[in-house]
Parts: sequence; C-alpha cells; structure tokens
Amino acid sequence: MNPQEKYHLIHLSKGNKESLAFLHRKYRAKIFHYCLQFVRNREVAQEITLDVFLKLWEKRSIIKTDRSVDHFLFKITKDFSISYLRKISKHAHLRKQYVENYFQSLGNSVEEQLLMKEDLQIAKQAIDSLPPRCRQVFQLRYSEDLSLMQIAEELNISINTVKKQLRKGTNLVKSYLKANADLVFFLILGNLI
Repeated sequence: MNPQEKYHLIHLSKGNKESLAFLHRKYRAKIFHYCLQFVRNREVAQEITLDVFLKLWEKRSIIKTDRSVDHFLFKITKDFSISYLRKISKHAHLRKQYVENYFQSLGNSVEEQLLMKEDLQIAKQAIDSLPPRCRQVFQLRYSEDLSLMQIAEELNISINTVKKQLRKGTNLVKSYLKANADLVFFLILGNLI
C-alpha cells in the first residue's frame, strides 16, 4: 500500500469525506468492471459500485488502516453482486433479461465462445445425468415451461411427485454445476432453476 492510500485510509476512519472521494476515484473503475463480470448490466454495476462505497463509508471505523482496502472493496462487490443475482433469480422476466444481457455481453473471441460452449456442455451433462423420471420432469418444467399441474397431468403422476422430482433434479443439477462450471455460469443457471 502506498503512503497516500494509507493516509486516506487513516483519515477515512476518522470520517473524512475527501478521503472517501480519493478512494472512490482510485477504485471505482476496477470495482465497476469487476461487478460487471457478474451482473452483466452497466446500470446495475454502477448502482452496486456506489453501494460498495456507501458500505465503505458505513464501515469506515472498522477498516484496517495498515492494509490496502482493495480486498475489502472486492469482497463487498462480490457479495452485493451475488445478492443481486439471487434477487433476480426469483423473477422470471428479470432472469430472462439477465440471460440476454449475459450472452450479449460475451465477446466474440474464439476463447470466450469455446468457454461458453464448454459451460453449456456441462449444463447438458448435468441434466443428462439425472434419473430418467427426474430428467423428464425437469425438462418439462424448465425447457417446455409447463406448470406443475400440467406436468402432473401429462405424466399421470401427483403434484407432490412432481415437486419431489423437481427438488431432487434441481439439487443434483446445482451440485453438478457447482463442481464443474465456472462461477458466473453456475450462478446464472443455478439461479434459473
């Protein structure tokens, strides 16, 4: 940590707003781009970046002035980004918008295309590894977007059986993705199911 940052951390801990402004100028671009890797939406990344510095201000009295603040800022950014992803995962229209933003934000480099292809293959393997009935229920729900009642009627099984199979399938797919896919892809697909 350079002497100037140490100076501003000490003064930030004492409530100096100019020191907060200094740290904001120094780290905002890095925090913004780090956040954007998760949320894939510029406006949301800007909001989260502001929230990160608000949290820094709120926690200024516990900041360790003998260490660089970047680890603290990146941890808060990751936590806020994951919280945002969990929140949008509860709303179908937000999930769809996020997935569209995610795929649009990917570059056209061969490397990124290969990584995405690999992650999609991992997702397919996760679904293919499900027991037959569980896979059938899972695909009807998430690929064909059928309601629980429609699935029960189509397969001639009870709604409770549908729920049980979905819960089992969801847990197995999430475990598989967590072990085999990269973090952002896991968060996207893991929260969509």
